[in-house]
Amino acid sequence: MISISYTRVSDRDQVDGYSLDAQDRAFREFCEAQGREPGKNYREEGKSAKFDSISKRPVFRQLMDDAALGLFDEVVVHSLDRWSRNLKVTIETINYLAGHNIGFVSITEHIDWSNPQGRLFAQMLGAFAEYFSGALSAHVMKGKGEQAHQGIHLGGIPFGYDSCNGP
Repeated sequence: MISISYTRVSDRDQVDGYSLDAQDRAFREFCEAQGREPGKNYREEGKSAKFDSISKRPVFRQLMDDAALGLFDEVVVHSLDRWSRNLKVTIETINYLAGHNIGFVSITEHIDWSNPQGRLFAQMLGAFAEYFSGALSAHVMKGKGEQAHQGIHLGGIPFGYDSCNGP
């Protein structure tokens, strides 16, 4: 059985951090423990998963195209929110994989899409991931709105200016 991984971080600032490496390591350890053959790592750097258009995620799109070609037997993700933060996309894409006889595994949530309980669990987690993404966005916008209301500059220092708050 050939297992591939899909790893993702939402923001370009996170690419140089440790999350992608941690997701890669978890995948390798999972394959070793389960006796699976690790295949390609589809690594999406700095792409949000909250939108319903997967065209904004080229690596994800390539994974789905490769699934149709039967290049692997199973997709492994660290957690369901790495796959998608949009319930519609979660359900449609995992169903698409199942239609091509490709399994879907979430390491941290122990999701098994092949039975009714696993599908229900995945749908609940998908809904929570979508909710969390929307709630976080609303909180960030509320904070930025308050900064603007208080006259605090939003964003970086304009080109050609120096900060008067630091060295």
